[in-house]
Amino acid sequence: ANKTDLAAKALENIGGLYEVERDTKELPADKRREIRQTRAKPIADALHQWMLA
Repeated sequence: ANKTDLAAKALENIGGLYEVERDTKELPADKRREIRQTRAKPIADALHQWMLA
């Protein structure tokens, strides 16, 4: 993959993390944490594995 493709993949994952934060910003902390575990953690884990590859 070229640098543009790599950057696009990284930004796609990072954008997913920001989307979770936007969707949960008005919720109580405990609910935000719960949603982060179900929605953001898989994205962050995938991004981490991708960066290590």
